[in-house]
Amino acid sequence: MRERKTGWSMKDTLFGFVWAYSSRQQLTILAITCLSFPLVYMILEVPKWIINSAIEGHKFPVDVVGMELQQLPYLLLLSGLFLALIVANNAVKFVLNLYRGIVGERMLRRLRYQLYEAALRFRPRVFRKTSGDQLIPMITSEVEDLGHFVSEAVATPAFQGGSLVVYIAFIFVQNVWLGLVAISLYPLQAWLIPHLQRQVSLLARDRVRNLRVVADKVGSSVAGAESLHVDATRSHHLADFSDRLHENYTIRLQIYKKKFLIKFLNNFMNQMPPFIFYAVGGYFVIEGELTIGALVASIAAYQDISGPWKDLLGYYQRYAMSAIKYTTIIENFLPKDRFPESHFAPLSEVRKAEPITVSLEAISLESSSGADIRGISTVVDAGQSLAIVGNDESGRAEVLQSLAGLLPPTRGRVLLDGKRLSQISEAERGLLLGYAAPGTYVFEGSLRENLAYGLMGRQLGESDLPAAELSYRAKEARLSGNADDELHAPWIDYERAGLSDAKALDKRLVALLIALDLGDDLMHFGLEQFLDPARAPDFVGRIIRVRAAVRREIEADPDLASAIAFWEADAINPAASLASNLLFGFPQRPGGSFFDIASDSDLLAVLDEAGLTEPLIALGAEAATSLIAALVDSPLEEKPEDLQSPLEPDELERLRPTTTLFQEQGPSALSRGQRLDLLAVALGLEPAQHRLAGLDDLLPETLLAGRAKIRADWTRFEDRYASFEAESYVASRDVEHNLLQGKILPGHPGARDQLTAIIGPALAREGLLERVQRFGLARAVGVGGSALSAHQRAVITIVRALVKRPALLIVDLGPGATAALAKQLRALHDGTLVLGAESLKAVAEVDRACVLAQGRLVGEGVPKDLRDTV
Repeated sequence: MRERKTGWSMKDTLFGFVWAYSSRQQLTILAITCLSFPLVYMILEVPKWIINSAIEGHKFPVDVVGMELQQLPYLLLLSGLFLALIVANNAVKFVLNLYRGIVGERMLRRLRYQLYEAALRFRPRVFRKTSGDQLIPMITSEVEDLGHFVSEAVATPAFQGGSLVVYIAFIFVQNVWLGLVAISLYPLQAWLIPHLQRQVSLLARDRVRNLRVVADKVGSSVAGAESLHVDATRSHHLADFSDRLHENYTIRLQIYKKKFLIKFLNNFMNQMPPFIFYAVGGYFVIEGELTIGALVASIAAYQDISGPWKDLLGYYQRYAMSAIKYTTIIENFLPKDRFPESHFAPLSEVRKAEPITVSLEAISLESSSGADIRGISTVVDAGQSLAIVGNDESGRAEVLQSLAGLLPPTRGRVLLDGKRLSQISEAERGLLLGYAAPGTYVFEGSLRENLAYGLMGRQLGESDLPAAELSYRAKEARLSGNADDELHAPWIDYERAGLSDAKALDKRLVALLIALDLGDDLMHFGLEQFLDPARAPDFVGRIIRVRAAVRREIEADPDLASAIAFWEADAINPAASLASNLLFGFPQRPGGSFFDIASDSDLLAVLDEAGLTEPLIALGAEAATSLIAALVDSPLEEKPEDLQSPLEPDELERLRPTTTLFQEQGPSALSRGQRLDLLAVALGLEPAQHRLAGLDDLLPETLLAGRAKIRADWTRFEDRYASFEAESYVASRDVEHNLLQGKILPGHPGARDQLTAIIGPALAREGLLERVQRFGLARAVGVGGSALSAHQRAVITIVRALVKRPALLIVDLGPGATAALAKQLRALHDGTLVLGAESLKAVAEVDRACVLAQGRLVGEGVPKDLRDTV
């Protein structure tokens, strides 16, 4: 088992951060920088040699390391030396810039990791004051510039400052007066520009803070959109937002004034010395005190000086901005209300969590939903059950959160087997406690990943990545101060769940979901999944047998049979697209579009032969025009909710010019691409869904004739499309479509429940029900569980807590809870159980209950004896 590092610190200043974590790298950058200075000097010196000695010189031959060279060879030698110096200097710059980039990216990765780790140290109640909408841009976009600055923290002042010294020294060597001219205005710039830049940096900090408030205003308006429209407060929100934008405008205006003043002063001061250079330098040349070569080299050196000096001033500007930005960001990640370091200590041993005794000793809590909680005391013995009963304002949720360690008491204490909960590490709490409440978060990913989430507290084995890749990743993580745990490794602790492997876990998860009445939902999730027939040939054969049994039962019920459109070789399926009806099949691979099908040259040839191309293009134009009017142009409240489109709104908008051209000039005016676009629209239409005159005119006989031509020459299509046959399984369709080999027609809302009553038992008789339900564990739940209902999310969080077999299970049942659910939880969990409910009826089976009202304990005892108390 890996032992997790818990050491953590965040530096107060930007340079403190830079030096603490990259001092060795910065010294390396400094050393590489120093290598360039002799090269820079020689790049200035050699042109002077070329002019004075090789071009204007008269003493030839010249002795060079024992060789006698005439004028031309000597010129070529010096020119070659100049070229070699340039190449060498650029090679040093390449190495320097590459290494700087590596250091900068590692430090940026370290900073983001530290900020994220700091956010994970916040107690949950901190997020009532600091929203995720504020923290996300700080960790992602706002620190981006800081990474770039870190890479130049030492390199830029060293390289540019050193280059500046080399250039000035070279000019002083040529002539002292020219050297003084070169540096004459630097002291004024060095004092004035930083003074102005600091004012700009402070204004920039104010702008960032104001923009965070702007973001909060937008977020609150979106979250409260319902109240905004019900209470007609749109004007107030707009005025509030306008006020913030005015504040931002005022700040930006001040920034512009000072920033462009800095630019004006810089340009003026940089352009003054050349005037003096020409006058003073020309005078010395005329007087014979300076050679033309020296003057030219000095002017060239001064022209080069402006670059390093400008970069140094720019560096200071970036430093001032970055330092303030760093401080502004860091202060948001250092709230006082965060978990102490001891909270993150690793487990000393991994063991099965035995039932524990839980005690509340006169705890007081701050409530965000009602009256503060005062002096609550109670005890639940190991293996017993307790209910905390009260409405949302009673303090019920806060007491349960306190038991879970999420809300520390302001007074009193929570004890687990006599030990203070505040003294138990997070890793130990993860072993001892399971918690679920209506607001418990569901993470993006699969259903399985969310249900096993509580078992993924630590890395349990080695990564399956290649050794070289693993070594590289570990090295980069170490150099960036990141976690040494590897994501691509085993994380699920099956032993903790009392299981042997992934298959056993899936069986356990399915059993728990069924016990909590999500069996049918899980079956539907499984029916929505896609299966590769080659990987499960036994399943395919058995699902085909289920297909036959289900169809017999459907056909025995006339009402249900009228709601299902089966695939028949000699009939059109009104619930399927025209493309599927023509092909009597689907593309082999899922994820394709109707544009891909419309571009199939073999299909186009068949459509031409059958005389279907022009009618379909006209139908596509009619459909696109209708869909644009209904889904793009109409107001939101008038958009038909049940109208499905084969194209997204942006794709429909793209077709607007094509439909206009068709209406004004006819199909002959369309380009080939436009014709294919309209054909794609037509191929995506479903007769039962889209009521169009052109679709009614497209007789079934015409479509069936086209299908017959395709079927007659199927070898041209079979590598791209899968055909519907009595014994076929189409991999690009989900399990339900293959089981049913048909679709439910629109306008039959009760058909789904009727099918469930048939499909479930049919799968069970074939021994496939549990297997299909296990398929359902792969269902994507969406961001925050958005693809699930509120009830499904609540059950998932309960199962997440149950599967890790905690010593203490805490579940807030929330509104609408039933006595059956509480009874089932008692049966599923053999440890200590604490439930929260709004009424005693929902928890009548528990051993003891505490009734809360307005933050006070108003009743305690056996539930049946407390009925009159509620």
